[in-house]
Amino acid sequence: MKAKSVRIVLVEPEYEINLGHCARAIANFGFSELYLVNPQCNHLGFEAKKYSKHALEILEKAKVVKSLKGAVKGCSLVIGTSGILNRHKGTVRNPISSKEIGKAVGKGRIAILFGREGIGLREKEIDACDLLVHIPTHRTYSVMNISHALAIMLYEISALKLQDGKEFANERERKTAIKYFTELAKKAGMRNPRKTSTAFKRLLGRANPTKLEINCVLGVLRRIAEA
Repeated sequence: MKAKSVRIVLVEPEYEINLGHCARAIANFGFSELYLVNPQCNHLGFEAKKYSKHALEILEKAKVVKSLKGAVKGCSLVIGTSGILNRHKGTVRNPISSKEIGKAVGKGRIAILFGREGIGLREKEIDACDLLVHIPTHRTYSVMNISHALAIMLYEISALKLQDGKEFANERERKTAIKYFTELAKKAGMRNPRKTSTAFKRLLGRANPTKLEINCVLGVLRRIAEA
């Protein structure tokens, strides 16, 4: 996958040393685009620079934004990461393994989200993801250091060999399908339409439909919603 089509997003990173290691991992695999959402430390501080080694340029060019919405703007697929499988009963997790990410990632710009070192991604941030990925670890200690998790994810993505000639659904088409599905969920009297909508969004994320496939789905959903 082309390096320019991958955006790494760190949500409220807390420690300079981890930022330095993350920058180094990003450079190791040939990527460069780094967004920092409301960082809790100085990304150009002494320790951040020290541990970035020869990847200082990535920290210097990192874009600092106030919200997650601003960090993922322009991306067709938003992938969240989580080391904990059972948390936030109000949201749908059901993550795929990092090994399966190749099945879900098509052409187009993607954003990979990494949460806070202490608590990870919050419920609303997880709900904003099209797909959730979990790196299999030993059950006695499942949470990895953010830079280690980032390195594994970038390794898996850099190893992708995507099929040429396929045109995948874009962000607008995905959102339209989710909009119609949400309307149907409300009409059907679902107890928690937001949760149902999130489940459908995750399903689309794992399926990574082509334009032909998403248009077929949109046709059916549109007719039912407007009936």
